[in-house]
Amino acid sequence: MLASLSIVRELIVEDVRAGIKTLKNSGVLDAYQNLLTSLCKYGLPTGDLYEFSALTMLRYEKKLKLQRKKELEERLKKRGASKQTREF
Repeated sequence: MLASLSIVRELIVEDVRAGIKTLKNSGVLDAYQNLLTSLCKYGLPTGDLYEFSALTMLRYEKKLKLQRKKELEERLKKRGASKQTREF
């Protein structure tokens, strides 16, 4: 009985780690941390908290997409440069 509980616990821990990894890779965890930082820094909004949270998440998503696009362009430039050096 004790061995099966430890196996179940290990499976749960693995699932939690996989979930956290998914949240990190998708950017949701960073957006959430950004939202909490913003709330701590500036305090609660005077208007609707849910609307403020949604707008903050959307702004972070836009920022993240631009950052990923720049990183992709840099990688493509590096690949193009390495291909040109190989040809010569």
